Amino acid sequence: MKRTSVVHSVNVKVLDSAAVVEAGDSEFINNVSYAIALQRQNSRFGSLDLPFEKYNAFTSTIPIPENISPVRKTTYNEHPFITVGNVRSTGFANSAVFHIGSTGDVRMESRALQIRNFVKMPPGAKVRGGL
Repeated sequence: MKRTSVVHSVNVKVLDSAAVVEAGDSEFINNVSYAIALQRQNSRFGSLDLPFEKYNAFTSTIPIPENISPVRKTTYNEHPFITVGNVRSTGFANSAVFHIGSTGDVRMESRALQIRNFVKMPPGAKVRGGL
């Protein structure tokens, strides 16, 4: 038996960076968010090309575990409704999903790379590559 979600109100102040608010059933949710954060000691304005493919953080494969043993599941829903009063949230970001309803498969991926660019290296800092 399918269930119907009944929600009186939803109040979300901020949606950012590939975040989704969805009402209703879905078969598949696939949210992906990539970000490069560049921090510089000195301001340099203008365009800068930072392709995601250049960095291993965005190109490496994420291992997905295999389902090695079948799972038997029996569900009994006593009531045909899922009832919620009010939902309030400050916000959702970075590939987050706020979903009211049921879904089949969900895949979420959020990758961020932070680059710090210094004119003079701080004492004790290790160099690992950069711009």
